Amino acid sequence: MQITMKQSKYKTFKRKLICSATAAGLLAASGMASASLRDLGVDYTCEYPLIGVQPLRIDGTVDVPDTITVGEETEGFDIVVLATLQGLTWTGMSIVSAQTLEGNATMITSVVAPGRTDIVTVIAQIEQQSVPPENIPNTFTLDIFSKAPSLDPYASENVGTANIALEPGMTMEILARKADGSAVIFAESDPDTGIFPVTCDTNPGATLTLGTTEIEDIIIIIEDFPEIDVDPSSLELNLGTVLSGLTSVDVVTVSNIGDADLSIDSVQLIGGDAGDFMQTNDCSIVSAGDSCEIEITYFATGDQTHSTDLEIMSNDADEPSTLVSISGTSEVQTEPELSASALSVSFGTVNVGSSSDNTVTISNVGTAAMNVTSINVSGSDFSETNDCGTVLAGDDCTVDITFMPSDAGASNGSLSITSDGGDATVALSGSGFIPCTVDCNTGIVNVSFDLVGDTFIIHAKGGADLAGTIESAMDLAAGTFTADLVLNPTVGNFPLLGTWLGTASAIEFEQVGDTTGTLSGGILVTNSEMYTLLPDIYLTIFSLNIRIGGGDDCRTKETSIVNLVSTEGEWFDPLQTGGTVSGTYTLSDVENCGLFGFLVSNIMAGEGNTISLTLTPNL
Repeated sequence: MQITMKQSKYKTFKRKLICSATAAGLLAASGMASASLRDLGVDYTCEYPLIGVQPLRIDGTVDVPDTITVGEETEGFDIVVLATLQGLTWTGMSIVSAQTLEGNATMITSVVAPGRTDIVTVIAQIEQQSVPPENIPNTFTLDIFSKAPSLDPYASENVGTANIALEPGMTMEILARKADGSAVIFAESDPDTGIFPVTCDTNPGATLTLGTTEIEDIIIIIEDFPEIDVDPSSLELNLGTVLSGLTSVDVVTVSNIGDADLSIDSVQLIGGDAGDFMQTNDCSIVSAGDSCEIEITYFATGDQTHSTDLEIMSNDADEPSTLVSISGTSEVQTEPELSASALSVSFGTVNVGSSSDNTVTISNVGTAAMNVTSINVSGSDFSETNDCGTVLAGDDCTVDITFMPSDAGASNGSLSITSDGGDATVALSGSGFIPCTVDCNTGIVNVSFDLVGDTFIIHAKGGADLAGTIESAMDLAAGTFTADLVLNPTVGNFPLLGTWLGTASAIEFEQVGDTTGTLSGGILVTNSEMYTLLPDIYLTIFSLNIRIGGGDDCRTKETSIVNLVSTEGEWFDPLQTGGTVSGTYTLSDVENCGLFGFLVSNIMAGEGNTISLTLTPNL
């Protein structure tokens, strides 16, 4: 059948809905389409204890639905079957004085639909029944009841004819009782329960087909409709707080989430303070999946909040009119406001007798003229000049600060600005240096540094702490230096497999040539070349140290080039505070390290190893 309908908001689409499927054979669904009774009659040959192979016949009817829809779960139903026990079955029961029989019968049914086959196991219960007292006509019947299981729903790809058939064979579990209720025990019986198995084969030529059922679809055609969707979804647009005389702009987005063209018939501002707003738009015909924009401009006036409604008329049958609440607040502000470009200025190290300049910009970010009433500098080594007086809204002025150290060492001060738009204080710092403290003839300053730090060996997944000294000869005017770098012997620990297996090694460093570098603009760059020596190498297994190599000649085959750079954004002061330098380096394979030298190379060699050193001047 066909049903025409419009879907709810947020997505309208055209599709085919597939209904559900059911089981067949010994299974049927309650509440399904009309059903037909199918005759069931199958002959078996069964093997019993004591009497051997005997015939048995199953008769009954199966209630199979004529049609089934996909998508719905089937339900089980009651099955009633009459089993006729033939041959010597009655005689065998009489011989052992069996008065009643009970148990169950297991049959297998296949349901074969397009693209799907279900194998259904039906376990039918045989309630306790009396064995007939007379052997006439050497046969007797058992009533068998079952509740068939349900099947999962079918899908659209299973639509078509489903064939239902019994699978060959059947099994039974039988309990025979005597008149006193005790179980008759056979050799094949379960010794605890007395239940004995009976296996039945389907006789040749038996008809196992139970019939067919049709798995069908229901198709629902959902017609195409336009559907409007507006962002902001809250249907409230606030253009914020705006200085009187200025404007604010925002956008309302109109989308068509339907399947047919959305016609925007009109867009207008209605009611309230509509005159304080303006709208422009590119909306006319919006195709399915597309959108258009309505630009809203707020003209702030006075000192108050303004509001209006944006009305959007369209051919959306469910929502022909959409209202968006529009608001904005106008604020009258006629106050100056001071802003300084920096709150601290560092001049670094400056030779005594020389000077260094820096600039602080003072801005008026308010809406009225700002009067700078005073600018003062504290600290005897600092001075200032400025062009500040009356600063118009949106303008700025500059304060030029000069640092001229009178003596060696740190010097601190401050720049204080006061105005009717607020005040600001800028911290000032610098360091004075007398360059001829060591050798005034050459201009070279000798500076000693203490260093501490660490290194991390990437491949070995461990590292070592570092300590040592640097004796440097620095040409501060040229910004270059040479140095003798000494790294003290240390010990590295390198875990391999968690906490129970690792290596430890004594580590020494042998510098090749001098360390060289540059110092410019507070940035220190050093270049060193060195061998790494491993005099003692231990393998640690469960806290037990086993020496696996080392020696006086155990070292890297090639030198490591170590380039270090001071931390970005930090001023390296060689005469006062020093600083931190870091970098990476490569370790080559080792040689002369004993029988396990190859293992040491595997552990240590590689690139990307890191080193970080903090240098403190020792004046």
